[in-house]
Amino acid sequence: MELVKIASIIMIMIIICVSILYIYNNETNIEKCEVLHTKFEILQNELNASQNNFENQIKMFKHNSLNKEKIMQDLQKHNKNLEGLMAKYNDLKAPSDLMNSVNLFKLSLVAQYESNYWMIKWVHTNNQSDLIRSDYLLQNSFEYESGALSMYNSKIIHCN
Repeated sequence: MELVKIASIIMIMIIICVSILYIYNNETNIEKCEVLHTKFEILQNELNASQNNFENQIKMFKHNSLNKEKIMQDLQKHNKNLEGLMAKYNDLKAPSDLMNSVNLFKLSLVAQYESNYWMIKWVHTNNQSDLIRSDYLLQNSFEYESGALSMYNSKIIHCN
């Protein structure tokens, strides 16, 4: 009879410990998702602002509102911004459920960076094939980002 009581107490303690670990793990996962979500929003906002500025610079150049020297300086600053954003994406610590979307976001950013490289080259040389490459890579970037957002949105719901 005494052995049954001891076994019962041990089982209750195990159940309590497992419950505490489960709750702690769940809360930690939710916190990680919330932090990641906030970081994603900040990175995406920085990226959008930088890319919008880049596109405005290109439009101004196409309409002869900016000279080549000025736009080259601005575009090189933009690429430095993208390099900084790439480093921030590499530093993200995402739960395993979100790693595929993080990797697609990184691919999107890399494709955008490469697109900008060819755009800068087009500004420098006025070679239309450089502009075509830039457009192609930008389209790839949009596709990666679209896939990343879709995957991210479907997984982030399960984090909460």
